[in-house]
Amino acid sequence: MTAWFVNLSTRAKLFFGFGLMIALLLIVTATAYLGMTMVLQSNQAVARNFAAVSDFSEVRSKMNRSRVNLLEMMLNTDREQQRRLKEESRAIGKEIDAMLQSLAQRFRNDRQIITDVVVSKRYFSQVCCCAKDTGNRLAFAFDCPNDIRPFPYVA
Repeated sequence: MTAWFVNLSTRAKLFFGFGLMIALLLIVTATAYLGMTMVLQSNQAVARNFAAVSDFSEVRSKMNRSRVNLLEMMLNTDREQQRRLKEESRAIGKEIDAMLQSLAQRFRNDRQIITDVVVSKRYFSQVCCCAKDTGNRLAFAFDCPNDIRPFPYVA
């Protein structure tokens, strides 16, 4: 079996050896290129998802701040303090709405993120409703849209 290789001239053996090395080099190069391309695509997906997660984290933080304002409004009897908290909650609500709109615009082709935006918007609308001014305390900070029922007032 090796007799044919032994019978080859030195020139043919060198061409065969270097040809084999070049073929292996091309295979390794192609494999490395494909691997680096997959890593780059994965990195881009992670960066994109990190941006979405970061923005949702910011939205959640603002929602929590708004909920704190609502609780302070329920516990506070000072009208001026309630008014200030209500205005702050409205400003936070506008920021949240703008952030959710921005998320929906940036990720309009990603069905999962759009679903998360819709759920967040619905949740925020429910949390930030205003039941009514009940004497000396306000229940919630915003006026409710007609299609969303407010949470009951908790004394």
